[in-house]
Amino acid sequence: MMTRSFTRREKILLLVLVVVMLVGLYALVVHYPVKAELARLETEKEDAELQLQFAQAKSLKYAQMKQELDEIFVMPQDQITVMPLYDNAESLMVQLNHIFGELEYDLNFSEVSFQDKIATRGVQFTFDAPSYEVARSIIQQLAHTGNRSLMNTLSIAPYTGDGGWSNINLRDTRQTTNSDILTGPQTVSGTITFYEYAPNAVTPDENTEETGS
Repeated sequence: MMTRSFTRREKILLLVLVVVMLVGLYALVVHYPVKAELARLETEKEDAELQLQFAQAKSLKYAQMKQELDEIFVMPQDQITVMPLYDNAESLMVQLNHIFGELEYDLNFSEVSFQDKIATRGVQFTFDAPSYEVARSIIQQLAHTGNRSLMNTLSIAPYTGDGGWSNINLRDTRQTTNSDILTGPQTVSGTITFYEYAPNAVTPDENTEETGS
């Protein structure tokens, strides 16, 4: 059997080969698995932070809603309002007709506008009441229909009997005293804005984006 000792150069090459193998083995067994695990843990950490932020946002929103509900529940029953779904025009018309009853009145509905999923409907009204007390009662009912609304303008003036009551903010041009206002028939006019929830409404900005795309 023939044996041969390695030369110095062969020993150096063999040592280098062993070192390369050890480095490769370390990379395959330790480095890359650890690196992949760290990347996975970093991704899980980011996901957990997003979930935490989402949970905090939901918790804050829930707290705000609960506070709003608590404030609503302590309000008098006649002051609690709701935002009906769009289109509520027919039900609103029935309700307004019921409020005015047998009085002479005029209603004018404006075009509905949409913004942030909310439909805004303006209503101009004019009616003749036999007395100030009746006029005040009707105004109270208009302001507390149970629907989310805002009375924008209001005018009360002694009834003149001229029949011209189709315009908004009618008022007798004659000088009147408080006793004139509080006695006798009254002509009342004003505007109310009603709000309706329109989840499927397309706002002008969204419509522009869809057209552009």
